Amino acid sequence: KPTITVYTDGSVGQTPLCSVGTASCVIYNGDDTSNPLYQTTTESGYFSTPYHAELHGLYTAITSATGHVPANGDLYPTILMVTDSESCLKALKAGPYGHQNPLMERFWEHLLSYLSTHTTTRVVYQHVFSHCGVDGNEAADQAAAGAMADSLANHAVSQSTIPIPIETITAHIRATLRNRYSTSLTSPDHPYVSSARHQICGEQLII
Repeated sequence: KPTITVYTDGSVGQTPLCSVGTASCVIYNGDDTSNPLYQTTTESGYFSTPYHAELHGLYTAITSATGHVPANGDLYPTILMVTDSESCLKALKAGPYGHQNPLMERFWEHLLSYLSTHTTTRVVYQHVFSHCGVDGNEAADQAAAGAMADSLANHAVSQSTIPIPIETITAHIRATLRNRYSTSLTSPDHPYVSSARHQICGEQLII
């Protein structure tokens, strides 16, 4: 039986400029999901992908969970982390050195630092299917969605402490340039309209 169970989730919404992400975690005492021990939401920032939001949820969960293990609890306490993100669990299986994501680096730094001083604690991760009636998962999903609605309504996201993965930045630049190039081709003033070079340029555009 787990000492505490932590459910986490992420949510992504769209603004006129770009995507915005939020994450949540809900902590329960043992496996009793009738009354949360602790609950929090956080922002995963602009240009957030679903994976980045879910990963931010895992990071929020581990930093929150390690502060809520009862000091006078089990001799061998177990933190059970539950997520519906298979991609995040796959990334975790790669270990602390099998990634290049700055948020994953923060995650492993915190986890390994905690375990080095709490040598009898176990941290276990478990996958759960989303929207299948698991109370804790539904609570985390609703919390993340609620935080997302607030962020979109208030048009305010704090980015100062949230790293944006380089692959997310390059993907956004690539998509923006391709869209601009595509739009320019429909203009009658474009020098390559209705020419063979137009097609060649379009096919060879690699950013």
